Amino acid sequence: MRIVQFVSAGPAEHALDGALPEAVAQCRELERRGHDVILLVARLGDADLRVAGVRMVLQRVEAIPGSPVLRSPAVRAWLIAHAREIDVLHVHAGPDLLHLEVASTARRLGIRYVMQAHVTESPGGGTPSASGLRGPAARAIRGAAAVLARSDDEAATLRARFAHVTVLRVADGLVDAGPLVETLEDGIPDDLRELGPVIVPDAPPEVVPRAVGVVLADSALRERVADGTDAVLPELSSIGATVDALLALPESGRSAATRPSVVWVTNLAPPYRVPVWDALAREVDLEVWLLETDERLRSDDNNRGDDWTAGDRAAAYRTRFLPNRVVRRGEARHYVTGWLPRSSLRGKDAILIGGWDSPAYWVASWSAKLAGVRRVGFYESHRLSQQHHGGVVARVRRAFFRSMDEIVVPGIAAWEGLVAEGIDPQRIRVGFNAVDVEGIHARTRAARLAAGRPTGPVGSRLLCVGQLIPRKNVLSLIEALAAPELAACTLTVVGAGPEREALEGRAEELGLGSRITFAGYVPVADLPEQFARHDVLVHPALQEVWGLTVNEALAAGLTVVVGEHAGVTPSVRDMAGVIVSPVSVEGLRTGIAAAVPAVLIDMPEILLRTPAEFAATFRDAMLVDRVGSRRPERARGTRA
Repeated sequence: MRIVQFVSAGPAEHALDGALPEAVAQCRELERRGHDVILLVARLGDADLRVAGVRMVLQRVEAIPGSPVLRSPAVRAWLIAHAREIDVLHVHAGPDLLHLEVASTARRLGIRYVMQAHVTESPGGGTPSASGLRGPAARAIRGAAAVLARSDDEAATLRARFAHVTVLRVADGLVDAGPLVETLEDGIPDDLRELGPVIVPDAPPEVVPRAVGVVLADSALRERVADGTDAVLPELSSIGATVDALLALPESGRSAATRPSVVWVTNLAPPYRVPVWDALAREVDLEVWLLETDERLRSDDNNRGDDWTAGDRAAAYRTRFLPNRVVRRGEARHYVTGWLPRSSLRGKDAILIGGWDSPAYWVASWSAKLAGVRRVGFYESHRLSQQHHGGVVARVRRAFFRSMDEIVVPGIAAWEGLVAEGIDPQRIRVGFNAVDVEGIHARTRAARLAAGRPTGPVGSRLLCVGQLIPRKNVLSLIEALAAPELAACTLTVVGAGPEREALEGRAEELGLGSRITFAGYVPVADLPEQFARHDVLVHPALQEVWGLTVNEALAAGLTVVVGEHAGVTPSVRDMAGVIVSPVSVEGLRTGIAAAVPAVLIDMPEILLRTPAEFAATFRDAMLVDRVGSRRPERARGTRA
């Protein structure tokens, strides 16, 4: 990666004060790791400065009379001349405010830059104090690919003031230690190493996985083991930590000026979409514009947990929250934004618009059209989940997608829905809705190893994951379980919602209380532990746009009974372990009876349907003029 570190050194007598020594150390560390690094130094006067082992470019600065502010036409000219040779510009902020001019220049040139503060207070906004972060300072921070914070207070202030900015916490002196696993050679599978820090004493290899599982499953025991050892975790200086944070940004192998730049606008940041964004960000400069704020999501009655919030998640893409008002209608949320200026899309190659049913999506489309930016729609619904097949709403939907340059759909069901509305099939690109299948497969395998010998009616342990609301049809599943031929089956219901009390009551009425467990909401990251303890996932929804829990369960090796109304069904019906069922009580009874006793599927076919593959579908749709088309066949019933 080609990295430029910018620092303002100040007068010659203070050259070794402030940010310069740290910038030099970071340059040396980056060089040691094999990167191409230049230290761009803004200096007052003509004094020379040389540092062994560091490539330096010295540029003069000018003082504005009667002001502490400095300016440097020479630095601007150098950046303009070398913009195509820079992958990342690391801007070290200082009290002279020259960094604001540098950040502004980088933003106009399309150079990806990172901000790092070195002071706690500054007269013009170089600090993270809320009162100072206005005007040029605020614009510099908003335009940054990431901001490196040196303290918890600094990070908290930046995140509160700039919710859309990626803030990476870099400790001053030390960083949090990573996971550490010590055991006999070959005594522990690699899958278990991802589960957290634990020290395992010498033991026969055959008992090590069980020992690790016991420790990881018991938080108190885990803490005692960690506290009771003499192991010293590696301590990394802030130099190494800062370099790690810098290199966490996507390494494209291309300059900032030639790297494609795209926007993805959508309502939420669901955990299953993050791996797709991560994969896409490895190839393009990606900004994700969200309509739902974390605060509103937490206070809303949406039956979802904090894993659905964008939060302070470190990512290779930038996240921005668009100011808006929300109109609620049942489960639906419609977002109303103000006008988006064309300048917000300056330098972008394309925009991916993740919906059509909010005014905000229309505003984004109109703004992109005026800016001359390629527009790609993302349509996930299908004929069985659409609420309007005719009338005004259907005409508006049809007009929106006809206006797109291209459309991406996650599967055959959505493709059929658009074609039925008269959308040209040659403008629809079919992908496969993806989750982190490889990660889920590995974590579920590790959880099975940690759990040891399975318990309960192996082969007949049913699992249902979803919101407890009417359209999820959990009531029919409970009633189906009362059939005599399913007497050996148990059921775990994972999810939250207003129907829970009624569902628990119905289970008791049917005498199923001892066979049905309501586990409440479980974060997506913890679902592999549930998959490891079950054999069959039942997805009985009356109406479902897709049903990504089906992907997750298949990746975990489970058999799946999926209702005929789910969008995922046409795309997985031919995979091993999939049973398609009517969603009536009788239909679910028949489907479950055909599924049990289920046998674990070691290498599920869905492992081929990765987030990277889905990301490539979006990339090709947005950058068709740059990368060429990889349009799959779209004959009716063909899976892509």
